[in-house]
This record gives sequence, C-alpha cells and structure tokens, in this order.
Amino acid sequence: MIMIKLKDILLESDGGEEPLDILHPRRNKMEREKNYQIALQKSIRDYIKNGSEGNLWLERSLIKYLPDNLKTVGGDLSLRSSKIVKLPDNLTVNGYLDLKNSEITELPENLTVNGYLSIALTDIQRIPESLVVKDHLYATNLLLESFPNNLKVGGVIILDETVFKNGLPDNLTVNTDIDLVKTNLTKLPENLTVNGNLNIKGTQISEIPSSLVVTDTLFVHDTPLAKKLRDIYRKTKSGMMSWEIFKTLYPKINKITGI
Repeated sequence: MIMIKLKDILLESDGGEEPLDILHPRRNKMEREKNYQIALQKSIRDYIKNGSEGNLWLERSLIKYLPDNLKTVGGDLSLRSSKIVKLPDNLTVNGYLDLKNSEITELPENLTVNGYLSIALTDIQRIPESLVVKDHLYATNLLLESFPNNLKVGGVIILDETVFKNGLPDNLTVNTDIDLVKTNLTKLPENLTVNGNLNIKGTQISEIPSSLVVTDTLFVHDTPLAKKLRDIYRKTKSGMMSWEIFKTLYPKINKITGI
C-alpha cells in the first residue's frame, strides 16, 4: 500500500516550478496596506532628505499625514483622492498642487503654489488671505464660508457650482478672469473689480451694481439679468447696437454678452 501524506501533496512541485508552500499563511490585505504605508513614508522622508527635487505624486494614498518638515516640493504635488487630511504650514509647491477629492479640510497659512491649485470636490470651507497661486485656482463644487477680498491668483479663478454661505466680499479685486457659473449667488458685491472676464452664467443674479468694473466681458447667459437687459434693449428705439446701449448704461463694463 502506498501512503501519500497531505503535506507531500501540498508541497509538491507544480510543473517543475518552486514548491507551493501554502502551509505558510500569506499576508492579508491589512498587513499589505500597513507595509505599503511604511514604505511610502520612507520614500517621502528620502524625498525630503534628497532636497525635495522633482514631483511628489501621492494620488489615492492611504497615509493621513505628511511630515511637518516638508516645506518645499520642487515639482508637482498631487494628493488627488488621497486620505491625507492636512498640509504642512508654510508649504511652497513649485509646480501644481492637486487636492481634488482628497480628505483635506483646510488650507495651511502661507501656502504658495507656483502652478495651478485644485481644491475641487473637497470639504475646504475657507480660503486663507495668505494663499498665493501663480496660475489658475479650481475651487468648484465647494461650500465656502469665507472668501478673501485680496486673493492673490495669477490665473483664472474657477468657482463653478460652489455654494457661498455669505456671498462674495465687498471691495473684491480680481486680477484675471473669474467664473461663477451655476453658483448660488443672487447678487454681486459692491465695488467688485474684475481685470478680465466675469462669467455669471446660470446664476440668479438680476442686477448690476453701479460700482462693478469689468475690463473685458461680462457673460450673463441664462440669468434673470439677461432677461432684464433684453427688455431694456427692446424698449430702446435709438437704433444703437445692444453693446452700445449697455456701454452707455454701464460705462465701467467693457462688454456684455449672453443677452
């Protein structure tokens, strides 16, 4: 009688390859994730130790914190869809900073981004006055409690579908284009100056403050304001083009479109 032991079967070579040593338990998912996080933290420490040169891409990572001594990122920093909850204070990113759909709930003081900044689809509710963004700011689909009136952004400010708890502040100056498409705004602030385009498509804004300055184009498509301006144009029998009429009514606005 030939006796075949179970252990011999389990350790039997499969097609000449290494024995299938399944008697030793494999690492479970929790252990694998823990080891991955340890390795990732080490790679970040090495990145800092080596001068923080190049990009730091941590999309979908499960770590929650970055080292406090991370003060500079030489290239891009992507935390998109990551579990990281906080950025270090006084951080400078020489490329873009992508926080879209991350767990970040607030921006640190003295944050400088030399590329674009995306905080779309986050729980960030306040934009600090000390923030500096050299390129575009993507702040869409947010619930904002406050917005600084001296925001330092070099590119377009995109706030589409964002809810403002307290509206925009008076005396706001924007040095480039600003998009407010489908926001909950029903009025524009006093003494708003836009050194570029102002897009209010799909809002419930119905009035133009006399103090509003727009150096390029005001887009009013699908707003109560557009209907009001159409009515004004129809009642005017001067033979003037619409842009000429509105330039007379609103001399501080270069052009209005979407009527």
